Amino acid sequence: MPKEDADIPLKRKSGGDKAKRGRKKKNYWAVKIALITLIVSGGISFVAEVLLGSVPLLVAILILIALIALGIVFDIIGIAATAAGPKPFLAMASKKVHGAQQCVFLLQHTDQVASFCNDVVGDVCGIVSGAASAAIVLRIVVLAPATPSALLNIIISSVVAALTVGGKAAGKRFALVHSTNILLRAGRVLAFFHIGRQKHK
Repeated sequence: MPKEDADIPLKRKSGGDKAKRGRKKKNYWAVKIALITLIVSGGISFVAEVLLGSVPLLVAILILIALIALGIVFDIIGIAATAAGPKPFLAMASKKVHGAQQCVFLLQHTDQVASFCNDVVGDVCGIVSGAASAAIVLRIVVLAPATPSALLNIIISSVVAALTVGGKAAGKRFALVHSTNILLRAGRVLAFFHIGRQKHK
């Protein structure tokens, strides 16, 4: 009986240590994703700002569309990563299908992949798209001073929001239906840059 009682605190301590490690890991990921967001946001904002300030109006509009498309594409990848199952990729990895190892890597880090794709790139593109649309309105007003800036701003902001929300809604259904193919394509892109390769001992 005393031996059993002595074992109980040890088990509780072990469980407590595991919970602490889990919380520490979550806190570390939260800090890491915040730093990644800072870097990605700064990079995309800088590139968009430089390009929008030095290119013709039509090219600036195309850049805005590209930002919207980028956010939608990464949103699709994030949803596909959460919807896809590991079995097809494990089978493909055993047959050494190009990109399959990277897909297994992505599925081993599903929560981080979803956070990066949906929260970091997706949200950053949404914010930068808003700033880009405002810059485009300003350039149109400079080129055509008689243009009602308030009305133009409302129209462009509404179109950007509609394209973003509508694109993500359509992309979500597409990602759920074709999650395996989408993730395999993402894995092949990672394989091209030698990212996420599984190390075998």
